[in-house]
Amino acid sequence: MSKLSIITVVKNDATALQNTLDSIQLQNYKDFEHIIIDGKSNDNTINVLKEFSAYPIQTISEQDNGVYDAMNKGLVLAKSQWLLFLNAGDLFVDQNALGSWMQNCRDEYDFIYCDVYRAQDNQSKKLWVQKSPIEYKWYRNICHQALLYNRQKLGSFRYDTSYAISADFHLLLKILTQRSNLSYLKIEKVFLEYKIGGISQKYAMKALNERWKSFDSLIENKLLKVWNYLNLSRQILRQFLTQCSQ
Repeated sequence: MSKLSIITVVKNDATALQNTLDSIQLQNYKDFEHIIIDGKSNDNTINVLKEFSAYPIQTISEQDNGVYDAMNKGLVLAKSQWLLFLNAGDLFVDQNALGSWMQNCRDEYDFIYCDVYRAQDNQSKKLWVQKSPIEYKWYRNICHQALLYNRQKLGSFRYDTSYAISADFHLLLKILTQRSNLSYLKIEKVFLEYKIGGISQKYAMKALNERWKSFDSLIENKLLKVWNYLNLSRQILRQFLTQCSQ
């Protein structure tokens, strides 16, 4: 059994998928299985997949109910201890990135994360430092591309598809609030990059509102809930002012 399952979801994004597959195949680390969930694309995506038919890639192409439904399908198929969601358009920074990341995968950690680059369409990159998911009792998200989940410790989990934009945030908050003695590690390196323009950027206000819903459903302590509401309200106000200035 492979040590790592890489799950990639795609729909009608052949060029982005090609770039991601090229990046994965160039990795020196090879102890992984690769699962691709295609939302029944009608562009050149299927032809791209056929080009990689010689590689051990498991592919499903069928209608889904959004990106998190597709990611859940990948979770059902994944057989490895560690899980990484690397979607179409996401890239490793170099051929040694995955191996360097996996060197830190010890059994005691629930998840391991790193910093990421956010790439613009013009190929310019900006470092996005991933901060601790809990700081001053504030719960914060970690970019899902920057997370390696240890399913051996976390057990079976699924994304809640009622959160159309922020199911990744909801899942991480659920892990943080419902598991005791959680152990996680940050690697102070950048292993990957992703292109700006995903659903969380396109629908930023909706994403923030869904996070509010997550706090309401998962945080039981009223004072802690209010504290997180205040932090989220600050983010919502900042997002609103940003949109008004555009």
